[in-house]
Amino acid sequence: MLSDKILQNTRSKPDKIAISWRGETVTYKQLGTLIESFQSILTKPHQRFFIESESPINAIAQVIACQSTGNAGIIITNDLPETDKASLSTDNGFVDFPVSELVDIPEKEFADNYFLGVLTSGSSGIPKVIFKDNDCWERAFSHQSQIFGIHEYDNIFMLDALAYSANLNAVIHALWLGASVTFGSLSSAKSWGKQFTEEQITSTFLVPSHLKLLMSQEVGGKLKSIVTAGEKLSLVLAQSILKSCPDTTLTEYYGTAELGHISYHQNEEIVKNPLSVGKPFPEVQVDILDKQLYVKSPYVSPAYRNAKTVGDLGVWENDYLILLGRFGRMFNRRGLNIYAQEIEQKALQHSAVDEAYLLERLVGTQKKLHLIFSVKNEFPPERNIAKALIIYLQALLPAAKCPNRAIKVEEIPRLSGGKIDENKLLELLYLSESKGEEDIIYELDCP
Repeated sequence: MLSDKILQNTRSKPDKIAISWRGETVTYKQLGTLIESFQSILTKPHQRFFIESESPINAIAQVIACQSTGNAGIIITNDLPETDKASLSTDNGFVDFPVSELVDIPEKEFADNYFLGVLTSGSSGIPKVIFKDNDCWERAFSHQSQIFGIHEYDNIFMLDALAYSANLNAVIHALWLGASVTFGSLSSAKSWGKQFTEEQITSTFLVPSHLKLLMSQEVGGKLKSIVTAGEKLSLVLAQSILKSCPDTTLTEYYGTAELGHISYHQNEEIVKNPLSVGKPFPEVQVDILDKQLYVKSPYVSPAYRNAKTVGDLGVWENDYLILLGRFGRMFNRRGLNIYAQEIEQKALQHSAVDEAYLLERLVGTQKKLHLIFSVKNEFPPERNIAKALIIYLQALLPAAKCPNRAIKVEEIPRLSGGKIDENKLLELLYLSESKGEEDIIYELDCP
């Protein structure tokens, strides 16, 4: 079990720094002591515990303590609304529970080998817990080490948003290796470059929107590996990273909480195939039926091993996987399927556009496509940039695929893990529409 390997590291590397967070440094020996303190209160196996802790050090110790005692931990975010905490969807239905630091989940159908539950937003909007058994993660770790170029002597930087499963996976992998983990926070993003230099960061995992914040600074230290996932890496950002960090291996991978690691590509492959998410991860088989992706691999979560899909859509192009989006982000107009990612990538080619997100809304009796975008800071102010963007897209896209509206916002709102916050985005959309200013919103007169 991966907890056995981490506990072994707490004994074989007692004085090595395991985790640094907000000025607090914990050695592997101290981490082992903390894990033992949590083990002492887990008196019986086969229980599930929700873990809510501001400290990622405590949260990680609790996850390891749960697995090592035959239990399972589920990290929940501190800002999860109380209404969502009261009813979380799981692979086996719904559970109701009171929330505290470490709370046992009422008994449900549950496999003894489940050790972890990861939280996703769920397609219904209700937070969903996806349970993992040990192999889901540990079997991928050796491949992650080799592909990402991460080793036991590395100091790995990432955000302290552990409810985001990719962050949690990266931390557990690092501790399994015996590497050091340095946590940062979004509130201190302006000083990340300085932190990289002072703490000699050698590797980082950040979603693209957070990588953009990092690349706006001078990144010192000994950075040799950058890993990103969670959303499509834009061509412009990839080129910027490779230019600023020529001795660094840039890896973009595609995966889901349900299906694990699916595909990856690196460095110039990303530049040459900017719409792609690469080739299959080792031991992964990807089949496409009616454009829907089906994944067979040892990393698939137990509840999804029969279904093998989460509804992601894609096609093969020269042996590279091109994602077309999920069912929820596929729209139909005049019998033509429109994939949100295709439109967003076209918008990002405009020199002024920093970020873009496409959604569909009912306006009167018609469904219309709304392209919400933000503008790069260095781009000079331009009257009616929304109209200019629509005209630009008309030259690149068939008329049926062109958005009905383009709406400029200051920035695209995001959740703590870096994913786009659609609820806040809709609030911004309503606010922008109420202003009705030409340089904020432009509507194309088409059905």
